[in-house]
Amino acid sequence: MRLFEKTLDVIGRGEREDHKRRRKITLHSLRRFTKSTISDLGYQDYSEWFIGHSGSTYWQKKESEKAELFKKIEPYLTLLDITSLKAKGADIETKLTEKEKEIQLLRQRDTINTDTISNLSDQVMKLMVEVQEMKNPSQF
Repeated sequence: MRLFEKTLDVIGRGEREDHKRRRKITLHSLRRFTKSTISDLGYQDYSEWFIGHSGSTYWQKKESEKAELFKKIEPYLTLLDITSLKAKGADIETKLTEKEKEIQLLRQRDTINTDTISNLSDQVMKLMVEVQEMKNPSQF
């Protein structure tokens, strides 16, 4: 419970009810929220199992099926600032696009530089041949 309360304080959600000792968010209120949310999505039996109730002896699902159900309900249980996350995601996407453009530009420059070096090398080879011909005109 202490760790839960510290976590609430760290994420800025540790408010208390009207300056009382009790917090607005408790383990029990979190459990109620979870149960209600899953049940409201139409998974009553799963909600019972998820919060640790033995549930119906007739409700038997494989672990893979439970995992699939969890994937469906997880977004509804996640208490995040979605707007902020979407904005950060969009910012990251913009930066990635800019970096991809930079990489493409650098690749083009690299190709140009490689071609230039190759042309210069060819010219140097021609010059060396001409210099050799000038030094020893009888050999050629």
